[in-house]
Amino acid sequence: MMRSLWSGCLIALPSGAGVAMSVLGGNGASLVGVAISASLLPPTVNCGLLWGLGAIKTVRSLYQNTYVVYDIYNHTVKPALLPPDTYTPTYYPLMDKECAVLGIVSFLLTILNIICIIIAALIILK
Repeated sequence: MMRSLWSGCLIALPSGAGVAMSVLGGNGASLVGVAISASLLPPTVNCGLLWGLGAIKTVRSLYQNTYVVYDIYNHTVKPALLPPDTYTPTYYPLMDKECAVLGIVSFLLTILNIICIIIAALIILK
């Protein structure tokens, strides 16, 4: 996940420079919108989608019966919380917790992008 934070930072720095240049040039509205949406919109939307999916998985699992999953631990789990067959969990084997943590990573990427935009704009404007 550190790779996504670095790549997000590399996208946000030119966006901040573009914001500063557009403010200096006098045509700020259109370029600021494009620069901000290119660096802030994708991780923010991803964060909301992941948290929403995690909430849906949790609510759906309240009404399901548990069954035994035969793996190393042989634990009981509700079907809504199981990951799809083609997905390999990164942090947690249950999808509600996995979606919550991945949403936190996306939120951190949004915060990092905001900081990088401010830093790049301050460097250009000074």
